[in-house]
Amino acid sequence: MAAAAATTTRTKTAAAALVLLLAAAMAIAQSPEAGTAAAAEEEEAAALRGALRWLRQRRDPRDGAWGNHTAAAVLALQLAAAAPPQVEPAAPSGNRSRGAQRWASPANPEGLLSVKQMELELVLHLWRWKNALLRVESAANSRHHEAPITSGKLAQYTLALNAVCKDPKKFYGHDLINMLQHHEADLDYEFAFSSLAVCSSGTHVRKRQIRRLLDIADRVNDHNVDTLSMVLLALKCIVREHRNRNLDQYIRRPAAGLAQQQQPDGSFVGSLHSTALAMQALEAGEESENESLGGNWNRSAAAAFLRSRQGADGAFVDVPTTAEVALALGPHSLGQVRDAAGCPAPPAVKFLPPVIPPALAPKAAHHHHHHKHVSTGSAKSNGSTPSAGTNSSDSGTTAPSNSSETYKGAADGTTGFTTTTTTSTSSSATTSSTTTTSSSTTSTATTTSANANNASVSPASIFGSNINLTTLESLAGMGKQPDLVKVTYSIWVHSNISESYNLTVQAERNTTFYNVMLLAAQDDSHYHFEATEWPNGHYVHTLAGFKEEPTSYYFWLLYQTAEMPDPANPPGNQLITPVGVDGLLIDEGNHFLFWYKKL
Repeated sequence: MAAAAATTTRTKTAAAALVLLLAAAMAIAQSPEAGTAAAAEEEEAAALRGALRWLRQRRDPRDGAWGNHTAAAVLALQLAAAAPPQVEPAAPSGNRSRGAQRWASPANPEGLLSVKQMELELVLHLWRWKNALLRVESAANSRHHEAPITSGKLAQYTLALNAVCKDPKKFYGHDLINMLQHHEADLDYEFAFSSLAVCSSGTHVRKRQIRRLLDIADRVNDHNVDTLSMVLLALKCIVREHRNRNLDQYIRRPAAGLAQQQQPDGSFVGSLHSTALAMQALEAGEESENESLGGNWNRSAAAAFLRSRQGADGAFVDVPTTAEVALALGPHSLGQVRDAAGCPAPPAVKFLPPVIPPALAPKAAHHHHHHKHVSTGSAKSNGSTPSAGTNSSDSGTTAPSNSSETYKGAADGTTGFTTTTTTSTSSSATTSSTTTTSSSTTSTATTTSANANNASVSPASIFGSNINLTTLESLAGMGKQPDLVKVTYSIWVHSNISESYNLTVQAERNTTFYNVMLLAAQDDSHYHFEATEWPNGHYVHTLAGFKEEPTSYYFWLLYQTAEMPDPANPPGNQLITPVGVDGLLIDEGNHFLFWYKKL
């Protein structure tokens, strides 16, 4: 009985302790501080909803634009619709996919229309910019023409394109990232904005540009809130993308200086624009181990200042300011565009020699200049190691749209492509020998093609849609020759040009340089390459066994020169092509150079 009584007493004591703990927890939850924080959070969410609603209402229903501020509105609406970092959105009724929660998605045709309008606006801006560069006018006449797009405006378009999963490196024949890097802004604010856009695209910011950012950050007292905020956003992106924690020490001082400029009313210099930008720059991030960089700033007061300036209709004065405030109050800031977009990474595609119809077999004249012997498939200098199978004859490749093409060659001379899709699989075996002119030696053989399913591999699947092989084969069968031209294609390795290869290729006039690369790859293993295929074209990252090393700033740069490239007189960066390999159309006597060098 005594034992039972003791057990009962202990049970009652434990129950009483549990009740006390629950009561304490409820008291904490119901404390004025917790209630105030919850109320402020709800007010902030309501302010964001009102701002986004006002932005959508201000959209022109005729073309889906917001005047001159379409990119700003698209960026704000797209990032606000994305789920917060590391938080999976709750699935609403109907079990919608995560992609449907994006503002610009098939589920929202109005958003897609606005994106198309934004692209059209940017194309017009680029056209005007090109004309402004080519046009020679008097100072009096130039005042009557619209000024070309600024680096800051181009950076905003670039960020908006990234947010809607459009590749700014392949924008209708324009590489916007290359343009931002080669047209460095004079104003520190625009320069930092451009650097943020470059970093957000996944491109490594150059060392010289990082040094300029650090120089700006070091002179805290010489710059205003807007410039310091944009520099912090750019540097935080570089820390995250470059995995360079050493930059943290250079970020904390300007962050502290920026935090000190917060006013008693919570604002930064009393400006909606500056306050919204400073909030984004000072927000906690993974690069600072989830601790606020500024340390002494009051986010709640800053958000309260923004809310106090909101109109009854939800607006914060105008479209650009409302978009900026929406980014400050929303789940993603300007510094999180790449993470928020959630774009699928394009599959890597390996492009090795194609099977060329016999009537079109190219004649290539070799002029190899080896400054040092390199065995095919061996590791290269600078710590760069070629990808597996770069120069091998049997390699697997994954192509976009769930398809892949693999070039195969064996000791018995059999070659061909194996084409695989998610719905059908075929294997092809082709007996082939290339037609080559090297000094005075020429060898020719007939090429035939067949596969297990008695269906030939489509030439378009090998060469792409820029060359009409069916037409060319028909012309060859009728005794007519296609309009072939000769171009030179050179490869240089390293800044001191430790290796170089030159090749003369015959191809159809006005075909793309990408097709020249395919022809060269068939003829010479040094020209084997790997590229990533984006919707708007290919990005070559591996050539001659050398793969780009962004962390070491080694990249492949494509030049077009007026004469055969001369190692004694290397081309300047002004000769880097403004478009990618799919945008270059060849003509008689063109000279192309792929140079692997450190930036």
